[in-house]
Amino acid sequence: MKTIFLFFLMIYIGYYLFRPVTKKEIEKFENPDNWSNMGF
Repeated sequence: MKTIFLFFLMIYIGYYLFRPVTKKEIEKFENPDNWSNMGF
C-alpha cells in the first residue's frame, strides 16, 4: 500500500516538473514588472 502511494506520488511530481510550459506562464516570467512573482 505504501509503495503504491509513493509510486503515484513520484509520477505526479515527475509530471509536474516535466509538463509542457504554458504560454501564460512564459509571459508571466518574461514580464519585466514581475514583483508579483516574488510572493510579496
